[in-house]
Amino acid sequence: MMIREEDPMDDKETNANKESENKKFTKDLLMAILVTAVGFVLLNLTFMFYAGVHNLVSKLIRSMMHEEPQMEGYTPYVIHGVCTLAVFLVSWLASRLKLHVALRAAILMVPLATSLVVIGIFFYEIPALAYALGAAVCLSLLGWLYWKKKHWLYMYSVVFVGIAILLMNLFGVEI
Repeated sequence: MMIREEDPMDDKETNANKESENKKFTKDLLMAILVTAVGFVLLNLTFMFYAGVHNLVSKLIRSMMHEEPQMEGYTPYVIHGVCTLAVFLVSWLASRLKLHVALRAAILMVPLATSLVVIGIFFYEIPALAYALGAAVCLSLLGWLYWKKKHWLYMYSVVFVGIAILLMNLFGVEI
């Protein structure tokens, strides 16, 4: 039976690997926190924009018709459609900039959250359909990101937004 001598280099390599793994984990954790924080700020700005456009369109209707707009019929759908298209356009333009992957992942949160909220608004009378469509959007996006071998922060953004919107809906949080 042969006894192996301990090589002091093995311990150094093991410690170096552990230290490298710890640094990578810390970096990844900080990136996830950055994506979450920036995404939260961007979502708040987006929903303030959404409210501003809603108020602007309401004022335009009021000034053209000389009466208070009825928030029945097609008017709310037009307002949501205009706002959603504007959010998608701005998000698409921002995603074309040469930004760090963490910022691009945070930007992804905006159109996704907007889409899920709009799906919830349009299908609030049929919650099962709203949940199914929201799940289909999130799962399709995750599948596409995986297929394209995108950075894990994009997938983190999708999962985070999907779970956040689901929990907000389940706990009755209103935007």
